[in-house]
Amino acid sequence: MNLVVGVAGDNSPFDSPQASVPISPYPQIGPIVHQDWSGLVTSASPPHANEVLHFYMIDLGAVNPEVQPGVAAPSVEPLSRLATPMVCTSWTVLYAGLAPGDTWRVYQVDLQLGPQTGQLTNVCSLDGGKTWFAMPFFTVAP
Repeated sequence: MNLVVGVAGDNSPFDSPQASVPISPYPQIGPIVHQDWSGLVTSASPPHANEVLHFYMIDLGAVNPEVQPGVAAPSVEPLSRLATPMVCTSWTVLYAGLAPGDTWRVYQVDLQLGPQTGQLTNVCSLDGGKTWFAMPFFTVAP
């Protein structure tokens, strides 16, 4: 399913350029950042065992306290955490909520990897297990 969005054109609202944006019923993962904020997790810069990774995501749902559209998410306590807990099978959820200070409703999920190395994946759930999604595969360095 796609959402078609347009921006009003120069001459009328009907000559607008359009873009098709995929819509998913599942949360979507964007950039993944290393624990020390030194850069993105990539195959050339893999995560390490026991590292905390910062995942940026969309479509995770309600938060508490809720934030009005266009208003920055709190950057001090009380932070806007998910209203229903996120549970992951292999990694520890340290934080799951709106990215502090962000106005675009982007979520930040901080997950701590375990001591395992090699090719790993993780499955997380929301809404008491009603919504399941897989985190990306990683090759975790020692």
